[in-house]
Amino acid sequence: MRSSRLRLLFLVSCASGPVVGCSSAADTPIVDAGVFDAGSWDAPASDARDAPADVVEAAVDASADVGLDVAVDAADATVDAGPTCTGIVSDETFDATLRVTADDYREVYVNGTLVEAQGAGWGSPSTQTVQLFLNPTVANVIAVLGVNAYSQGGYDRGIVVDLSWSLGDAGQAGSLVSDASWRVQQVDTADAGPDWMAPRYDDSAWPFATDEGPHGMGPWGSPLGTSAARWIWFYDSSTATTKPASESAAFRRTFYVTTAGQPSEVATGCP
Repeated sequence: MRSSRLRLLFLVSCASGPVVGCSSAADTPIVDAGVFDAGSWDAPASDARDAPADVVEAAVDASADVGLDVAVDAADATVDAGPTCTGIVSDETFDATLRVTADDYREVYVNGTLVEAQGAGWGSPSTQTVQLFLNPTVANVIAVLGVNAYSQGGYDRGIVVDLSWSLGDAGQAGSLVSDASWRVQQVDTADAGPDWMAPRYDDSAWPFATDEGPHGMGPWGSPLGTSAARWIWFYDSSTATTKPASESAAFRRTFYVTTAGQPSEVATGCP
């Protein structure tokens, strides 16, 4: 349902019980339930563009096509359980650190669970603890909705994501960053569907993302600190001859974590 206001219906709360994507059942929700009023939103000083309120509202309205007001069915919010590995149950999780921002704002899901909805612009990155599946036969999915609300020359839209972890007593370090291996779907012209963020969603028909350049490049600088992540969108915004002020894109990345603590494109064997 389209609306001039983006209603963030946070139907999955970290406080309601243990769910993959939240740091613990005792935590308060990462994002408070409420209504984001596009008409009253102001970009931070680091991302000021002086865009009229109706431009922001148009971008929010377009993003409704991906099902922002639709809760993911419980059956689709989890992946199919793989076999129980020796010492690793199928739903065992571990902590990872997720850093993300987007030009201009975003929604972030980990394994089907909403972990962030941010309308403060790319100058307000977030760092939070999320849970990933440890079983090497069970897929993990990071899904991000990026919404652009302004247009200017050069690079002016994109998302950047950095996910890192350390496993076991030996501290096996692993990481996954945004790059051209992510899948993307423009959602202004093609409805990705209400369950586009669910682990079971089939994104095989989606094209791969366009690599706009490394984290640290202008005009954004290094909002995530030190990171090997790449800015991505569904086209290169610096070379586009025409680009709308408002448009949205859904991004997905599916991966497994091996017993050596590294990301993998495919499921690997149990130890």
